[in-house]
Amino acid sequence: MSCNGIDTEQLVAFGELLHTTPEAGALSVEVRTDWTYGYTVGADMAGVAVGGESFPREHTLAVDLPQALGGQDRGAAPGELLLSALGACVTQAFVEEAAVHGVIVRGLRVAAEAELDLRGAVGIAGVRPGISHIRLGFEVDCATSGEVVEELVTAAVRTSPIADTLTPGVAIDVSVRQPSRSG
Repeated sequence: MSCNGIDTEQLVAFGELLHTTPEAGALSVEVRTDWTYGYTVGADMAGVAVGGESFPREHTLAVDLPQALGGQDRGAAPGELLLSALGACVTQAFVEEAAVHGVIVRGLRVAAEAELDLRGAVGIAGVRPGISHIRLGFEVDCATSGEVVEELVTAAVRTSPIADTLTPGVAIDVSVRQPSRSG
């Protein structure tokens, strides 16, 4: 059975496999970055290994800074990629969680916003160079109550590997907006 483009039978079977065979859940990811010039970097997705089986990847990203920060604006900035990874991960987790519960998602947008103080990046004492705060705003269009949507959002953030990676060092605030639909 499929819900929201997710094969829920395959998902449940994989979850059961992870309970009985923990090593099947071992995941490793490799990304290689190569400096080009100035702040421009190429990032190549080198591969993913799941449960010991390798899967080659052939995706490349251009990374750069905006001109206002000395870059040539030839790609997303590292912070934008981090927020993209977080937004994509919680989006996928939400859709997966909704599918498991039979909730059809008609639309989902996650806005990720971050704050940081650039003074830390130039070594000013007492100022962290990293992101100090992230806000996630969910805009959800699905045929269920606001309470269920809130539960799905909470589960998505709780089970997101990227959110979990960031949580010990960065506060993540979440908001949900569910537009009203007539009919």
